[in-house]
Amino acid sequence: MHWQLQSSPQSIDTFQALTRIIPVSADYFFENLRKRLAANEGRSPGEFEHSYAGRWQAFEEKALSSIKKFLAEIPHCEFSAMNTILNRLPPQSHVQLGNSFIVRMANFLGAPDERNVKVNSNRGTSGIDGTLGTAVGAALATSKITTFIAGDLAFFYDRNALWHKYVPPNLRIVIINNQGGGIFRILDGARSLPELDQHFEVEHNLTAKNTAEDHNLSYMFCDSAENLEACLSEFFKPSDKAGILEVHTDKNVNAETFLQFKSIMKELK
Repeated sequence: MHWQLQSSPQSIDTFQALTRIIPVSADYFFENLRKRLAANEGRSPGEFEHSYAGRWQAFEEKALSSIKKFLAEIPHCEFSAMNTILNRLPPQSHVQLGNSFIVRMANFLGAPDERNVKVNSNRGTSGIDGTLGTAVGAALATSKITTFIAGDLAFFYDRNALWHKYVPPNLRIVIINNQGGGIFRILDGARSLPELDQHFEVEHNLTAKNTAEDHNLSYMFCDSAENLEACLSEFFKPSDKAGILEVHTDKNVNAETFLQFKSIMKELK
């Protein structure tokens, strides 16, 4: 079922799946839903809320435990790299997330609370337009380290955002390069198509090394978990210029690992 809450009787059915329009405000709907659910269980609303929160927290702890075990067992891939990066972010720093699978991984894993980082993204309905440009602007607006984490296609698509003399030294760019649009390898429909490699993933052999040289940015390259740990200790240090850290991963290993992750999460339900 797909319900839409709105005071206006007219609606745009964006996903062509509406089953009901309920002409009330969201506040009114959820307040009354809370009371009715509590009444159905023979509890006061306060008791029901406490019970719900407890069940949710127990499920979250179970999921976090499974994810921790999963991360300890997998090879070097997008998932393990993202987890390492999120855990090594400078405290109180800023993060700009790219699009597609990058923002999904960050959402699955989360930045540790003790890091107290501020996370932003210009995540759209689809597309990778302007993600690096947004990150450059965000870094210009603060003196704090601002880390842009993106896939290779999003970075190369918008690398002209570095083509000016105002790139701030507090900008750090992390590119997780799987040499194509790896997210299509995990989508049920796309991954079985014969034209996947050429027309969906857009395979390439580019690196960001020349881009870094063109714009006078520092550059590091990693292709293993050990390399990544070593690079990150230097990468986030204060510097007089911005830097790029390129992390190479294998698209097939990435896809296999994600499918394993999905299977583990399904078993928790």
